[in-house]
Amino acid sequence: MGSVTKNEDKFMIQELMARYNFALNFGDEKAWVDCFTKDGVFECPFGTHKGSSALHKYISERTAERHEHPVRHMLSNIIIDVQDDRASVKSYLLMLQVLPEGMQLLTTGIYTDDLVKTGGAWRFCHRKLQLDSMEWGSQVFSASYLEERGMKVK
Repeated sequence: MGSVTKNEDKFMIQELMARYNFALNFGDEKAWVDCFTKDGVFECPFGTHKGSSALHKYISERTAERHEHPVRHMLSNIIIDVQDDRASVKSYLLMLQVLPEGMQLLTTGIYTDDLVKTGGAWRFCHRKLQLDSMEWGSQVFSASYLEERGMKVK
């Protein structure tokens, strides 16, 4: 019986990760923030964002860029370790840019996640993204945004 619950939890976590990516790719700010606990943390090369307000500010800054430069976040090699109402996850990221002539690989990376189950739903309490390359940044982000974060603009 316990393994069924663990498998159901793993499925729910994979669903959360898919909802996160769809919300991020298509600019659904509320859905993206709802993937985190109220005090959740998203740590990435563009800064550390803690709590619902900071997460909402981060994703709202990204939304206009997503419309101008559409991307697709794809996850693979997902490893989920569930321990009661907590879980840790590692996965690979493949990020593609959607262009009229087709898709272009932007970068790859690794997500490392800590999750908690509250009220029957899984949420990220800490999500860390390490990108393998930032060379693509100028294709998606404005020069001022990159400069504000101390990143080189090409």
